[in-house]
Amino acid sequence: MKQIIRVTWNGGVRRPDRREAGEAERKLYRVEVQRADGSFGEVTPIALAELEDRDNNHFLCLDTDDLAVAVSFPEGRLVDPNGDLNPYTAVKISTSRR
Repeated sequence: MKQIIRVTWNGGVRRPDRREAGEAERKLYRVEVQRADGSFGEVTPIALAELEDRDNNHFLCLDTDDLAVAVSFPEGRLVDPNGDLNPYTAVKISTSRR
């Protein structure tokens, strides 16, 4: 693992069956990266962490040194505490590259 992206959902977040997100949800996350040559690509996290704590955060574990610039997740796969399905979500990442 080379970097971690913290994703914070608005409200708690679980699968519709009320279980914690897992491998299937990990595969649905998409992270846009900018390569050293300036081109862009897309990666899938190698692991999903910060689970089983009943909060609204997921840690996306990446196996790339490329700069992560955006994250997306498809609609209808997770629910908030009211049972509302998530909309399609895409956000730019704020970074502090060292």
